[in-house]
Amino acid sequence: MDKERFEELVVELRKEKSNCIIVKGEELFRFSLPGVKTLMTLLKEDPSLLKDSIVFDKIVGKGAAALMILGGVAEIYAELISEHAIKLLDTTDIKFSYGERVPFIENRFKTGLCPIEMLSLTSDEPKIIHEKIIGFLSSMGVHKSNKGI
Repeated sequence: MDKERFEELVVELRKEKSNCIIVKGEELFRFSLPGVKTLMTLLKEDPSLLKDSIVFDKIVGKGAAALMILGGVAEIYAELISEHAIKLLDTTDIKFSYGERVPFIENRFKTGLCPIEMLSLTSDEPKIIHEKIIGFLSSMGVHKSNKGI
């Protein structure tokens, strides 16, 4: 992808209601599910969409980074990224860039760590982080049927 198109997609991410844009070849996919739900759903239902794609995401914590590693993405742009995500991505060949770097991803109420970020801190293995996210989402009643996880 050329630099001009990349920058256009960064601007679109900032303006759009979508929180995740995935570029696969010449195709563009927009998603607006909250948190890591888009990545979890794609890993379960359409992992080929992530493989070798470019992902533009508004917020990338360590959990999201682990899911993108498992999905085999080629490149990531994060509007906001945590230092924990950067450390994990630095152990891979995935190219990444970002708008703003923060020590950690906050929860929605801005009262502490995002729960996905918190549970991701206990491992540096993407598969283990993925399993922990599945367990957390299941305990919260999200996707109890395991659909989308």
